[in-house]
Amino acid sequence: MLATTMTDNKTDRPTGKKKLLTAKSIACGFILYCVVMIGILVWGSMNKDKAIETIALYTPAYMVDISGAPKIEQNTPPVSDTPITAPTHDEVIPESTSETSEDESAPSASDDMASNPQTETSEMSVEPTEPVQETEISAEPLSYDLTPAPVDAVSEKNEQGLILPRRAKDGRVPWRVYSRPFNTKSQKPRISIIISDMGLSTNSTEKAIAELPPEITLAFVPYAGNLDEWVKKSREAGHEVLLSIPMEPETYPKDDPGPNALLTTLSKQENINRLNWALSRATGYVGIMNFMGSRYTSNTDFMADLLEKMYHRGLMIVDAASSTDSVIPSLSRINGVPYSVNDRYIDNIASRQSIDKQLKYLEDTAVRRGYAIGIAFPYPITFEQLNKWVASLKDKNIELAPITAVASEEIE
Repeated sequence: MLATTMTDNKTDRPTGKKKLLTAKSIACGFILYCVVMIGILVWGSMNKDKAIETIALYTPAYMVDISGAPKIEQNTPPVSDTPITAPTHDEVIPESTSETSEDESAPSASDDMASNPQTETSEMSVEPTEPVQETEISAEPLSYDLTPAPVDAVSEKNEQGLILPRRAKDGRVPWRVYSRPFNTKSQKPRISIIISDMGLSTNSTEKAIAELPPEITLAFVPYAGNLDEWVKKSREAGHEVLLSIPMEPETYPKDDPGPNALLTTLSKQENINRLNWALSRATGYVGIMNFMGSRYTSNTDFMADLLEKMYHRGLMIVDAASSTDSVIPSLSRINGVPYSVNDRYIDNIASRQSIDKQLKYLEDTAVRRGYAIGIAFPYPITFEQLNKWVASLKDKNIELAPITAVASEEIE
């Protein structure tokens, strides 16, 4: 019995030791796990910017699939970061297409302002002993409320029953009637920003309407569900609205602008029917902008027909500069259509440093030429950087302007 008991006790001792070692191992493993997780959280908080930029870069809003809208997988402008030129624009400054390291400081938005100081000075000198006289700036404060749409005088129903914009008999035109009021007497440089691809992502569209300054113009694709309601909400928030018209790119059909796109393989009448379909999807917009369209916008015959229709519709047009061979500026002047040409896509590279660099380029262009135009995509990081940048414009003596405030009305 004694021998048996001693043998059993010897057998039990190693078992208890194993249990103790197992408990210690679990405890050590748990502590190690906690240390690793804390390290990951600390690293994540220190590198949050890179995480956000990566998400913005690889999850564009136009890839979002919404009910009632087709998936449009190709709507990217030329990825080149070189300046966009147009026949009517001054020569721009070339720059490298490669992005510098995030550790390098972004170019200062005030670097070139020192060499181009613009300060407001009072026209009246007042002696200390005399009462100060108030200088009258304007008889009434400028109202920024947009005219509710539709306005019957600038609307008509065509043979197919579509409600379309038109020139009024009294001479009024939709691009003026539906524009955002702006002090055209201001001599400050103007910059206009357009957010494209609106209406495809509900979240991005709502954020753009609610969070971006009302001077920023929103361009909606005709495929968006509830488009008329989106346009109404945008205008109620003070934004001017453009319609993005799908047009044939050079890489078609590999890159497809979607159904009802304007194509050079179709008859002119069929393209006009497709254009009317897009124009009838909403009311209250000031004009159109090409969605893709590098091939179509460089075709003189088709664009001449389109711009003739734009004149009779009383609309302006924005050349997104998807092609350096675009005939929009020259044919717009011939047809008496107000137009604007994009100077820069500001977020082809969706990083803070790159966006700031493109915005600085727009500042320099506006100071040199009097105005500049930029197009952006509905990325969260773009909205964040735009709001910071807009807050800095007052100190730089630059005005943010709606697209109608920088439209050219040259006529040949």
